[in-house]
Amino acid sequence: MNSQDTNTSAAVKYFKNNYIKMIIFILISLICTGLLSHKYYKDNELYFSKVIIRINESYKWNLENSVSPVYDVLYFLENKNIKNIRLILNPNTNNAIEIEIPHKSVDDKNNKDLQKLIEFMEDYKKMLLDRVNQNTEILIKNINKIKSESENEEEIKSININLGVLLSKKEFFIELLNQGEIFDIIYDGKINKKKAKRQLTKNLIIALMISIILIILSLWIKLFIREVKKNL
Repeated sequence: MNSQDTNTSAAVKYFKNNYIKMIIFILISLICTGLLSHKYYKDNELYFSKVIIRINESYKWNLENSVSPVYDVLYFLENKNIKNIRLILNPNTNNAIEIEIPHKSVDDKNNKDLQKLIEFMEDYKKMLLDRVNQNTEILIKNINKIKSESENEEEIKSININLGVLLSKKEFFIELLNQGEIFDIIYDGKINKKKAKRQLTKNLIIALMISIILIILSLWIKLFIREVKKNL
């Protein structure tokens, strides 16, 4: 009989001899989790509101390598440690980002997390302006270099036209950005209460998974110790 067969037999025997203890352990974990969760959500009602950041991708963002503006905004928010972000992608509507804002009560209107998010989006707007300006400056520098090396009047004329188009696109993009047409923040101020049943179910599923992992871990430790003893 090889080592694999022996370990398999030992695992089957382990579950056969301890399945009642395992079931009791899982039930105790679920009951304790359920009671503690129920008490917590009863004593601490959880409130939240939602902020929608809608991204206008109908106009090409004046940035090199910006394939999808919505992911650019998402990356920025993640770097700011904004939690509870959900990306909304719909082929029939503009892409958007939904952010859940926690509240202490239904009257918690002047929320710090909300104000911080608004400040971050203002910072993002300024950063976007800087990136557009820097990107345009690099392109203008490259265009002027090509123009200085050219002696063909028609080519220089074409370069000047392209340069004018580039500057017009830049000014138009900045104007749209300042008018809130590139992205806008939608917030209705409605504060909702989280459903305790949904949170309770989530906690019970997590407790069940942890219990199963601990049981498998205990089996692995038993088999490991068994192999060590065999090789001594």
